[in-house]
Order: sequence, then structure tokens, then C-alpha cells
Amino acid sequence: MREEVGQCKMCGTKILCLDGFFNGIIDSDGLLTCFLCDSVSKGEEMEGCQGNNV
Repeated sequence: MREEVGQCKMCGTKILCLDGFFNGIIDSDGLLTCFLCDSVSKGEEMEGCQGNNV
């Protein structure tokens, strides 16, 4: 099962719940971040991140 649960606060990518597993990060304010933007914001280099505010 695939269900859209929101958008990444940084790049706007749809964040999905896939078969019961949340595909992203929820910060302390309840905002969602995709795994790619979260990695880039922590200083890790990841290809494919669409983040504009990183």
C-alpha cells in the first residue's frame, strides 16, 4: 500500500508511507523532511536532492 502523507519542507517532494513504513523524517515542529534533504542538511553529500533551502 502506498499513501501520500505530506511534502518535504525543503524541496516539496511528496513523502509517502509505503506498506506502513514512513519514508521521511518528522522534526520537533511536526514538519516533514525527505531523507535526501535531511542527509544534505546534516552535511552528507547525496545526489538527487531537490532542496532549495539547504
